[in-house]
Amino acid sequence: MTALARSRPLPSAAAPAPTDLLDLRFRALISDAQWNTLPPAVRRRFSKRLPQSASAVYAGHVVATRMSVAGWLLAQAARGVGAPLPVSRAAGMASVVSVTEDPRRGG
Repeated sequence: MTALARSRPLPSAAAPAPTDLLDLRFRALISDAQWNTLPPAVRRRFSKRLPQSASAVYAGHVVATRMSVAGWLLAQAARGVGAPLPVSRAAGMASVVSVTEDPRRGG
């Protein structure tokens, strides 16, 4: 299964200010060359740590979606648990992602 969705973030009043802690957990998963190909907004998002019990909301729209038949079937099946995956190959659809952190469990 392969599924890819990219969204262009829009300003969101619901996102709290991040703490000043630099978070390198995601940065350590890929090479320097791969990290540097990510847009600055993506690097910022994956380099900050949220305060305990805080949430950040990222709103945007889908720029491109690519998925195999198996990926499409999985996305349709996941609708029953809140549709965490893109359910269509159409571009321009609204996209909202809410992120929380549980420091007691390390993520």
